[in-house]
Amino acid sequence: MENDELKESRRDSPQGDLGTAPYGNFRCYYSFNPAEARLALIPQNLLYQLFPETTTSLAILDVGCNSGGFAVAFYQHVCTCSSPVHLLGLDLDPWLISQARSTNSHPQNIRYEQTDITDPIHRDAVLQDFLGSLGREPGPLDLSLCLSVTMWIHLHHGDAGLKAFLAWLSANSRWILVEPQPWRCYRAAGRRLRRLGQAEPPALAGMLGRPRARCDVKAFLCEECGMRFVKSFGDTTWGRPMLLFGRNTRQEGEEDQDEG
Repeated sequence: MENDELKESRRDSPQGDLGTAPYGNFRCYYSFNPAEARLALIPQNLLYQLFPETTTSLAILDVGCNSGGFAVAFYQHVCTCSSPVHLLGLDLDPWLISQARSTNSHPQNIRYEQTDITDPIHRDAVLQDFLGSLGREPGPLDLSLCLSVTMWIHLHHGDAGLKAFLAWLSANSRWILVEPQPWRCYRAAGRRLRRLGQAEPPALAGMLGRPRARCDVKAFLCEECGMRFVKSFGDTTWGRPMLLFGRNTRQEGEEDQDEG
């Protein structure tokens, strides 16, 4: 298997290098990390497992949706459940959102908005507009996807910013599927930046000096955000775990699942 630095160096192209994607907003992302690699780990009946008694519309959030490739593939993968599925994809890059909208094969069920997920006012307004379009009152989303996003928030906003984001996501989600980047990805990001002559993200230098003290996504969600770890679906081909969390308050129809 290729090492992380070699694999991630494939991003260093004129269209998708870190110099033009300082927030992970790579313009050729799905050429080197295809949606199918993640979907192979996610059960096709996931929504039925999480919401066995639900017949109303399900609202799903995809944080950092890039050009929409995974959002569409995920929708097609899980929409076999009996409930209508509506998905909102958010990304801070307007070019990527434009691409996602232009290639959206399910416009009645998938919507994309350009949003900085760390901006409390804008993100809340977009989220409530999405729920309102479904005829739903303000409240939690049914499922939020946060795939290879946490590192970029962490690098640019530090521990405090990542914790604030995770707290917000937990407060607004019944279930969360998160793919946190391991520590080696942080080091790889620093190497790429130095190779490209770019300035390091503000928080990276401090993290390099105290890797064990940085925010642990799994621990923070469980200990500080009222979530419980349900299971791991395994690691992606990039060696990143796919972790499912649910609210500590038991939902009607939920069943305990073994941690795997």
